[in-house]
Amino acid sequence: MVFRVRATLMEEDRAGWRRLASQRKRTARRKYRRTVRSWLGNKLYGVGSTASGVLMLYAVISGGMKAGWGVVALVLTVIGPWTFLTAGRRPVWGTFSPPGRDFPPSVMLDGPVKAAFFRDGCFVFWDVSEKVRRSYSSIAAVWEDEGRFYLLFQDRPPLVLPKRGVVQGTPEDFRDFFERKLGRPVERIK
Repeated sequence: MVFRVRATLMEEDRAGWRRLASQRKRTARRKYRRTVRSWLGNKLYGVGSTASGVLMLYAVISGGMKAGWGVVALVLTVIGPWTFLTAGRRPVWGTFSPPGRDFPPSVMLDGPVKAAFFRDGCFVFWDVSEKVRRSYSSIAAVWEDEGRFYLLFQDRPPLVLPKRGVVQGTPEDFRDFFERKLGRPVERIK
């Protein structure tokens, strides 16, 4: 089956893209902060365990604690540096945003949308100045909200496909088609 999409992007499509892009950035920032807090907690736990183990060993050697506590002190002294070292380096922000420097891209193509999706492993869309033919492997992600599909690429701005513009086929069939072609589900955004 061939799917065709023809529509003119309206202000509601641009607003939907801006809302989606800011939501994705907020989610990535929250995940990054949570990961940094976890990393910092592991580092502090390692330092605290080592310090506690060393103090306990000192207390056992000086006679302030029973010798049985020496085992616990040794375990803490070994686990502390191990935890500190396995925590690794501070997480890097770039790993929390998907491919590309500006992802999701803040820029969206302007003008009418014309695209055709074929079964043979390629699709065509008409940019402002040219006709572009691509394979489905060039799509980094496909997102869907209540009124649009967003095709995200690593090397170009996203292609926004309004559901109202699906001329041939239905939006549900179009979603299933993408899931089969890409081998992963289309991410539905609220």
